[in-house]
Amino acid sequence: MLRRRSFIFVLVFVVCLIPVSSGAQEPDFVVTLKSCKVIVAYATQEKDAVKVMDGDPGTYECNRDSDDVVCVLTKRGRGGAEEVKTVEFDVDTENPPLLFLNTGDYEYFMMINTTQRSAVTITRIVRQRMSASRVCQGRYKTSSDRE
Repeated sequence: MLRRRSFIFVLVFVVCLIPVSSGAQEPDFVVTLKSCKVIVAYATQEKDAVKVMDGDPGTYECNRDSDDVVCVLTKRGRGGAEEVKTVEFDVDTENPPLLFLNTGDYEYFMMINTTQRSAVTITRIVRQRMSASRVCQGRYKTSSDRE
C-alpha cells in the first residue's frame, strides 16, 4: 500500500512539473486580406482566353524566426468552405519599412509595408492548360497592435 502511495505521489509530482500548454502559439503578425482579384489565362487562341474575377480573401497568421516565416493561411472558398494551408516563407529582402517574403518555389509572395500597416500578396498557379495569379491587398498587424 505504501509503495502504491509513493508511486502516485511521484506521478502527481512529475505531472505538476510538466508545463501545461496554453494552446496554439500566438502569431507574431497577421495579414488580413481585404480585396483580391484572380487573373486566369488559358493556353488557347480564343478571344476570351484571359479572365479577371474576384478572389476569395483570407488571413495569414505568421510566426517569424530570423529569416524563416511560417504562416497559416485560412480562406473561405466557394460555398463557404474553409481552406487551411501552411505556407513557409523566406525573408527575401528586409529594407524597413518594407519586408519581402517568398516561398522557395515562388508560388507565394508577400510584400509588407510596416509603416502603412498594409500588405500585398501574390499567389501563382500553373496547370497544364492555364495559368493564374491571385493578387490581394490587406492589413498587416503585429501582436502588439492587437493588444
